[in-house]
Amino acid sequence: MVAGSSPATPATFQTARREICGPFCFLRSCPLVYTEPWFHLNSQLMFSISIRPMVAADLAPVAEIYRQRSCVENSLHTPFVSEEEWRARLQQMGSDLQCLVAVANDRVVGHACLITFGSEPRRRHAASLGVVVHSEFRRQGFARALLTELIDTCDSWLGITRIELEVFASNPGAIALYRSLGFVEEGRMRGFAYRNGRLEDAVLMARYEGMG
Repeated sequence: MVAGSSPATPATFQTARREICGPFCFLRSCPLVYTEPWFHLNSQLMFSISIRPMVAADLAPVAEIYRQRSCVENSLHTPFVSEEEWRARLQQMGSDLQCLVAVANDRVVGHACLITFGSEPRRRHAASLGVVVHSEFRRQGFARALLTELIDTCDSWLGITRIELEVFASNPGAIALYRSLGFVEEGRMRGFAYRNGRLEDAVLMARYEGMG
């Protein structure tokens, strides 16, 4: 919360007004997830933010986010991913891929994907996810908002009982975020991927029904 802002308590992503535009909130059917004013944590600026399904026009800004060095470092993408490469990847995944974007004042600032395993009968109960946020908009709650919507989609609409992800062991901020959303560490993968010229470990985390 920004000291001295007009409202006593700015709205949070978790309590934001939802506007359901269809019979249910399913990512590919393209109803608006929500739109709400949002206060920048480090300034007096107020964003008009929304979390919504990714559309074709978002390919360029999403590719721009993934070209940032910090995003390359914390994902498995290579530098200089083009818009055309992104389009090909999305088309290849087909119906197993659900994507959301976070938009602040009409600018795409975050991207999250949920990958289901519909083509694998014995893995239809599971899904994996990932999220990135533009470096200028980190630690503002955008990643949490994107992940919360994907988790809700799994719980409420897809019947997914296990959500899994991989995160570099040297990224404690991301690990803490995932823990706060109910993910637990299941193991460590040694020498998982090259990062800044050397092999680094990754932590396998999952959230599943019946845990605890």
